[in-house]
Amino acid sequence: MKKVKEFKLITASLFAVILIFSYFSMNAFAASASSTKKSVTINGVSYSYWSTVETNSLQTTGFGVISTVSGNNVPTGYMGVESNLYNSAGTRVDGGAFYYNSIPAAGIKDGSAITNKSGTYYSKARMQFYNGNGYSTYTSYASPKVQFSLASIPVIPDKAYEVNENGLSYGSDFYSESQEDSPDLIRVIGKNGIEGYVYSKNINLNFNNLSEVLDHINSGQSNYTIPVYKVDGTTVVDTFEITRNEGNIEYIQDSEK
Repeated sequence: MKKVKEFKLITASLFAVILIFSYFSMNAFAASASSTKKSVTINGVSYSYWSTVETNSLQTTGFGVISTVSGNNVPTGYMGVESNLYNSAGTRVDGGAFYYNSIPAAGIKDGSAITNKSGTYYSKARMQFYNGNGYSTYTSYASPKVQFSLASIPVIPDKAYEVNENGLSYGSDFYSESQEDSPDLIRVIGKNGIEGYVYSKNINLNFNNLSEVLDHINSGQSNYTIPVYKVDGTTVVDTFEITRNEGNIEYIQDSEK
């Protein structure tokens, strides 16, 4: 009887281990894809930057990543990342605010653009680098879609903005390389699943100098909500939430390079 009890105990233990392994396997990232890296030298510091999209059984996450080429830390507020997620039509579904390094670091990874809805998604990020006076803004390449063929590229209409009756341009900002290049009204999916438009000036907040960024970091203000409009730019149909969670931010330090 003792051997039978021992056998049952071992079997039960193995079953528990299998269950735990299965749980973590299900929630581990099942697929990921990264864009080609871009490089730039600003204020004497060389950076690499890119976007990554990862998906698991629970959600899809878009990341923006910056790393100093030397592996040396830069001061607080020198790097800013705005991660964004777009669906296969080029509609922005999440993201839209810069997160700056709140500590000296050799890199920063922002994974604040998240959706738990099914579909095909791409990640594309904007980066800001302190240039000694203000900030220079750059846009990463878009990540491939997360499917078996990671070499696939987004099938999204060419950048051709239409103009509404009020003289405002509108459409997807997927291919825009700067805020000036974005339409007045950017197509998004609202909190309640309604497709509409947000004003570029509301979603693309920019800071003019390092002092403003440091004040922003110290304020702890990270979440805000903006209205989603019909194509006329006046009729509100939903809201778009821009959130920042410290748990979605990773830093690269000198010792990690």
